[in-house]
This record gives sequence, structure tokens and C-alpha cells, in this order.
Amino acid sequence: MSALGANIEKVPADLLDQPLDYILTDHGRQRTVMALLDQMMKGASNWQEIADELVADISVEMKHHVQDEEEDLFPLLRRRCRPEDEIDTVLSRLSHEHKKSERLAILIVEQLRDCVDQGNPPWKSEELQTMVSEFTGAERLHLALENSVILPLARARLTIGDLSLLSANMIARRAPTRC
Repeated sequence: MSALGANIEKVPADLLDQPLDYILTDHGRQRTVMALLDQMMKGASNWQEIADELVADISVEMKHHVQDEEEDLFPLLRRRCRPEDEIDTVLSRLSHEHKKSERLAILIVEQLRDCVDQGNPPWKSEELQTMVSEFTGAERLHLALENSVILPLARARLTIGDLSLLSANMIARRAPTRC
């Protein structure tokens, strides 16, 4: 298979001032990650470069994204949504999916690191093939649900103050840590 570009573009930091736009754009970035995982597992010649970038992205960006939703967006939606929105059921499902995806992501990252360290192409591992397939399939469905239900509800229900708080927390989460 030919070489694939391994540059996963980060979401522009200036979008943090518009947190729902940032999250939507980040969903696009995550779709790129899923496509890159799928393509790498089909036998990319530059698989080590791709694996390194995927490990870095999944380890940092995915973690931030889940925190944005679990620690900030979802609690705000629980406060603002109306009973007829039936948000608790959807948010419970999404939180469960986050936990499952986080567990799979940790295993995938560990295995990709091992593949790079040992020089073993990842597509040769049936276990990794299965995990990546499960992860990418579940993530695509998860993102579709968030884009079609969560973000429209957030745009309808969250106040300007809520969005400012969400933005501030997302910015703080991405600030470099100081010793």
C-alpha cells in the first residue's frame, strides 16, 4: 500500500472561544484519526510514522475531548435541558461509550507502541485488528449521535454564561502545566 500522510491537524486554538464549534471541529479531527487507523491497518508503508502520530493524538487530544464533555458539557446540559429533551438517557449512554472507548484506546496505544518498538506491522496482529475495528466503528456512531443530538441541544439550551464557562475550562485544560 502507498504511504499515507500522517499529519492530524489540531483544532485551531482560537475556536476555544466558541466551544461548541471547537467540539464539532474536533469531531472532524477524530473522524480523521479513525480513517487513519483504518488505513494504517490495511498496510501503509509509513505505518511507524502514522502509529507514532496516532499514539500522540489518542493519548492527549482524545483525553481532553472526553474531559470537555464529561466534566463540563454534559453537566451543563443536565442543568439546562428540559424534561422533554430526555437528556439523561442519551448522556448516560455517551458516558458509558466514553469509558469503553477509553479502555480500548489505552490498549490500542499500548499495542501500537509495542509494534513500533519491535518493528512489527500492526495489521499482522489479529487482536489489534479486532480492537481497532471495534474502536473505529463505535467512535463513528458515537460522533454521529453527539453531532445530531448533543450539539444541537447545547446550542438551543446553553446560556452565554454556560458557553463562557465551558470555553474557560477547555482553555485551562489545554494550558501548559506549570511547575
